Amino acid sequence: MTMSSNEVPRQDISNFSKLILTQAHNIHTTILGREIDLEYGQWLDHYKPKLSEETAEFLKRVRGKSFKEFVETKKKREIFTETLRGLFSSGELLMIPTTPGQAPQSYEVDDTFLLNQRRLYAIAEVAGLAQLTLPVVNVNGAPMGVSLLALPGEDRLLFDAAARWFM
Repeated sequence: MTMSSNEVPRQDISNFSKLILTQAHNIHTTILGREIDLEYGQWLDHYKPKLSEETAEFLKRVRGKSFKEFVETKKKREIFTETLRGLFSSGELLMIPTTPGQAPQSYEVDDTFLLNQRRLYAIAEVAGLAQLTLPVVNVNGAPMGVSLLALPGEDRLLFDAAARWFM
């Protein structure tokens, strides 16, 4: 796919920053860790499955959040959601990169890339936004995705925009 010659209306959001990405990631990680503990914690502790080093390290980092921390994070999630949804209106889209750069070679993936990747995908999940990801950009011959985000229930808007801009 390539971007069509249709003009894409653009308005940069000056206050969309690394802080928002970090908040989304922290909220997502805390809630995910608590949910993993509730759903799979006993099974993981009992069977101790063999996991990749990366997965084992991630689970170690996210599990064990206290109930108090979980409740506080759910409150932060409400504020984050309200703030992020306030950045755009019904009928508008937010377009962000899906990855922090071009697709790396498997031997080039480092912790910084993975952290930034998790920050990007946490935005829609934490704020409950509709998201459509399209592999439409090439950077130095390597694919890179673009994610379109819309307010909840505006999934059709994402598909219409994708058809208009990227077909």
